[in-house]
Amino acid sequence: MKKRALSLLLAIALLCTLLPIGTAGVKAYSETDIAYPVEGGNIYFDKATGTITDCDDTVTSADIPAEIDGVAVTVIGNGAFYYCSSLTSVTISDSVTIIGAIAFHCCSSLTSVTIPDSVTSIGDWAFEGCSSLTSVTIPDSVTSIGYGAFFGCSSLTSVTIPDSVTTISSGTFNQCTSLTSVTIPDSVTSIGGHAFYSCSSLTSITIPDSVTSIGDSAFSYCNSLTGIWVDEANPNYSSDASGVLFNKDKTELIQCGGAYSGDYTTPDSVTSIGFCAFFGCSSLTSVTISNNVTSIGFCAFEGCTSLASVTIPDSVTSIGYDAFCGTEYYNDENNWENNVLYIGKHLIEADDIISGEYAIKDATLTIAEQAFYDCRSLTSVTIPDSVTSISFATFGDCTSLTSVTIPDSVTSIGDCAFSYCGSLSDVYFGGTEGEWNVITIGDDNDALLNATIHYTNDEPSEEPSEPSEEPSEPNEEPTDPSEEPSEPSEEPTEPSEEPSEPSEEPTEPSEEPTEPSEEPTEPSEEPTEPSEEPDEPEIPTENPFTDVKASDYFATPVLWAVGKNITNGMSATSFAPNANCTRGQIVTFLWRACGSPEPTSTKNNFKDVKAGEYYYKAVLWAVENGITTGLSATSFGPNATCTRGQVATFLWRSQGEPAPTSTNNPFSDVKTSDYYFNAVLWAVENNVTQGMGGGKFAPNASCTRGQIVTFLYRAIA
Repeated sequence: MKKRALSLLLAIALLCTLLPIGTAGVKAYSETDIAYPVEGGNIYFDKATGTITDCDDTVTSADIPAEIDGVAVTVIGNGAFYYCSSLTSVTISDSVTIIGAIAFHCCSSLTSVTIPDSVTSIGDWAFEGCSSLTSVTIPDSVTSIGYGAFFGCSSLTSVTIPDSVTTISSGTFNQCTSLTSVTIPDSVTSIGGHAFYSCSSLTSITIPDSVTSIGDSAFSYCNSLTGIWVDEANPNYSSDASGVLFNKDKTELIQCGGAYSGDYTTPDSVTSIGFCAFFGCSSLTSVTISNNVTSIGFCAFEGCTSLASVTIPDSVTSIGYDAFCGTEYYNDENNWENNVLYIGKHLIEADDIISGEYAIKDATLTIAEQAFYDCRSLTSVTIPDSVTSISFATFGDCTSLTSVTIPDSVTSIGDCAFSYCGSLSDVYFGGTEGEWNVITIGDDNDALLNATIHYTNDEPSEEPSEPSEEPSEPNEEPTDPSEEPSEPSEEPTEPSEEPSEPSEEPTEPSEEPTEPSEEPTEPSEEPTEPSEEPDEPEIPTENPFTDVKASDYFATPVLWAVGKNITNGMSATSFAPNANCTRGQIVTFLWRACGSPEPTSTKNNFKDVKAGEYYYKAVLWAVENGITTGLSATSFGPNATCTRGQVATFLWRSQGEPAPTSTNNPFSDVKTSDYYFNAVLWAVENNVTQGMGGGKFAPNASCTRGQIVTFLYRAIA
């Protein structure tokens, strides 16, 4: 069996932000809240703000009036009808201008809603999970539709987008599986990533000449989509006779409709095949890639279950992760040579059962990203001199790899190419020391850089020595960036001990690493948990980590976290404080900080959370305790990078969702409609964080491991 089945990683990548479950669940009524009777119960109204704030779970129908107790109703608040599963219909008066985030989240019985012409904004995830909603008319007054506003409205068959809308946000109609047609008006300039992802009944789409931007996988996994047709006057995009979407000059193939069948040959003008370009084209049988193509993107042909024949030219120098996963060619055991899959002169993937020494075939031109990832029994590999680059995470997590032979033809080694290769002791380079020094080596390749490099003019006096002891397996794996992350321009200064009267909270690093586009799988084994949680663990006096200095703001939190058995670092000597933290890691940290309690149930709806993964129990516990419900009903996204807004929300929920004592908001980028609003205010009040400086919290920025343990320390210690 191959180490990767059809990954459907798009289902993880499609969300730009965490589904905000906590805000709506809190019925923190103010003194100005009053009850207003409707069918089946009450709705609750804040007279001070003119906002519908909540409703009883028993409400079946709501006719929202223009006024309540003499005060105009202007806002349907965040989570006002959150999870009101008995609600079947709602009528909104024309006094309302805003429908807030998750306002009708998972109202699974809601079949109809009337949105008046007065509404100008529909918030993020406003109708997410309204699986009985069959149609919706968005009035001309609406100028903004939030992220995932109609995500998972699986009964929605038609939708009218008015000319007033300029942006279709990321995930807006994601998984609207009954949607058969949609008209994009000439006013729209931007279509966000995954906007129509998995709209399996959508048959055709026309892109007007006004559209200047189309996000990743906007139309991926639309199995009935016969074509994406672009207005000829559009200056940015074009389509061919088969309805395949390209950039204007047809150098980049962006997306093929999911219903395409038979053979396909890329035009000679194409130089790159984009991210998930043919993802899920289950009737595609053969593809010939033209000689000018140099790169094939991540998941480009994943899930093309009938694709049995592939021709890749010698011109291709880069092949993304899972580019051919789940194809008929991939699944045919006869195409694997000694547990390694090649297509022409390109090495696509090695099965993780491969062991011992392996010599890559002579004349191989390209090694795909993560080709040998998690091959933990591989001990030695020889790369032929036909290879010029080693891709992203190619040998990541090859924990038994002790030696590698690299030819002098190699000019670049990608990020994380040898990450977590803790046993790597010897590198045999086919050139001189000077030639080695000019190779471009990406981030997170410490194992490679710490190994002994043997050059052609250096005759080794003995066989490469085995390491004296097996390095410890990391408890968790950091996010592997797809491009070089920018280092903070200045390291925040924070004393190793908290001063008794701090005049100002130290700010977090001014820049965050960029969000990854793909992520290697976490280690499959769960790190050993401590058998007993000490009542008052002391902060260790000795620091084992070479990358944590006493002057670092996170120094004390890191040692505290080690003392509490929350984390043991990435290795015996490395904590990786500047590496991005994943969702799997943060829930594991929280779970351990709370004593690693056993989940009360083994129920697990997440396809990407497997028993045996280090975060398995932590995820189940987090769901049980309302800390998260995942990215969707079946996806948790354990390897997705956690944002600052998400982390603040996780911490806040873990502490019982306490209401902030003040509504004073110091941040210009945190709005009352944001799911993390209360969490951020609580975090500031409790000195968990004071933001990034300059009146910014940066809620969507990635959170590093150093920041995570610092937040935990301040919130829990």
